[in-house]
Amino acid sequence: MAQLNEAYEVLSDEQSRSSYDAARAAALAAGRATAHAFAVSLSLDLFDPHYHAPAAAATSSPASRDDDDDQDDDEPAYYTHPCRCSSQFRITREQLEEGVEVVTCEGCSERCRVEYDVVEE
Repeated sequence: MAQLNEAYEVLSDEQSRSSYDAARAAALAAGRATAHAFAVSLSLDLFDPHYHAPAAAATSSPASRDDDDDQDDDEPAYYTHPCRCSSQFRITREQLEEGVEVVTCEGCSERCRVEYDVVEE
C-alpha cells in the first residue's frame, strides 16, 4: 500500500512526474546502449588508416589538395575495417577524440566495438 501511495504522489505532481520520466528514460537508454550493442570487438590496430577525408580523396589527389586544410597529415582522418556483408565499419578521428567506441557498418546494421586507448597530449 505504501508503494501505491508513493507512486500516486509522484505521478500526481507534474514536476515529480517529469523528473521520474526523465530518470526512467535515461536508465532505459543506458541499458539499450550497453546490452548487446555490438556483435564483434576489434582493435583499432586491425583497421586500415585513411589520411584524407572521404570527399577529398574522391575528388582530388593528395598532390592537388589545398595546403591550408585543417587536416593533419600525420594522423589518419578515419579508419575502416571490412564487414562480413562486404561493406565496412568506419570510425573518424573526431569520433575517436569524442570517445565513440561502437560504430555501425555502412552496409548493414551490424555494430562493432572499436578498442583503442586514448592518449592525452
